[in-house]
Amino acid sequence: MSTDYRKNPDPKAQLAAAMGKSADGAVERVNGKMTITIHCAAIGKPRMTRSDKWKKRPCVVRYREWCDALRSVAGPVPDPSSIVEVKITATFACKGKAKSGDYHRVKPDNDNICKGVLDCLFEQDQKIPASCCYKFWGDSDSLRIEILCE
Repeated sequence: MSTDYRKNPDPKAQLAAAMGKSADGAVERVNGKMTITIHCAAIGKPRMTRSDKWKKRPCVVRYREWCDALRSVAGPVPDPSSIVEVKITATFACKGKAKSGDYHRVKPDNDNICKGVLDCLFEQDQKIPASCCYKFWGDSDSLRIEILCE
């Protein structure tokens, strides 16, 4: 299932390959604020061990492919020392009795989504002073990341 993204430089194709469906993303930079919007489901960061480097568990491979695709869509991100806040909003397609706009109270966990996104985009995420993460039911799967800089 592993894909070599260096062979395919198109970020939308990388994201689609990682998620197993067609997907797209957009990045907007305006006055110290960077907004990344990706139309795919958010993935929580799995618990990883040293042996995951050679065992290649499916959840870890899927997370790493998702991170590669997210990084390629996002492009260069601001230096973590200049960031004031990171706001993450994950929307999941409605299933069953859920209504659009209701809080999403099932897996993946909120903190795992936040940890996964921050670890994916920033090498030194300990320098980010504030972050918040929201999960909602919606019309489709999407992930919106807002980065506010000084």
